[in-house]
Amino acid sequence: MCSSDLLYIGPDDRRSELRTGFDEYGAAAPVHTFAVEAAHGILSAEEAAALAASGDVTGFVRGATRVQGAVLEGDSMVLLGGTEAAYLKDYDAQIANGSAIHDPIVSAVFGGFSLWASPIDATESGGMRAWIDVQRQTVEDTLREIPISNFRADDPDSDDSGSRVSGTYTTDLTVELPDTRRASARSVVSLEPDVWSLVTVQPMASDGRCLVVAARARASR
Repeated sequence: MCSSDLLYIGPDDRRSELRTGFDEYGAAAPVHTFAVEAAHGILSAEEAAALAASGDVTGFVRGATRVQGAVLEGDSMVLLGGTEAAYLKDYDAQIANGSAIHDPIVSAVFGGFSLWASPIDATESGGMRAWIDVQRQTVEDTLREIPISNFRADDPDSDDSGSRVSGTYTTDLTVELPDTRRASARSVVSLEPDVWSLVTVQPMASDGRCLVVAARARASR
């Protein structure tokens, strides 16, 4: 359910009737607010398979990283947990008369967990049925260095003869390339009040580990 501003042009008595009708509808169909808590972690393929087979996430949740937030029925939210690392992405080369100046371009890569949740409706027990989209990206501790041996560029300025200056310039510069691993999954999940449910077990690329996510919900109104 969503609300918006309405423009009414007409008799005052009819405006009063419409206002009363909207108020009664809002009271009869309240919008639920859900508190959502998620636990996430990376397990070996063997540990993840055993967890999925048993369905008991109690031990996993106890040692997992948790994030939580609140969302309105019919709305959506994103929970994030992680860090950003800066790295040298590229250089902005300024070329003039056979010389070059290289201004570094710094970017950032996110490593961590994100959960997007959009409640569909409330369950009879006060939980919710929702679309859940989870992603986990891990960034290796070391950044791969890629050498820039040479490049060719045209000087935007002209030399004394009026022709453009171009050439190949040799450098000993390097740029950095983050090494990342990512896993993601999306599904419709029913989350009961204060009951942890296994949301997904998703392989992390080809390194043999799995992203494991469990979640629970509580209707706060």
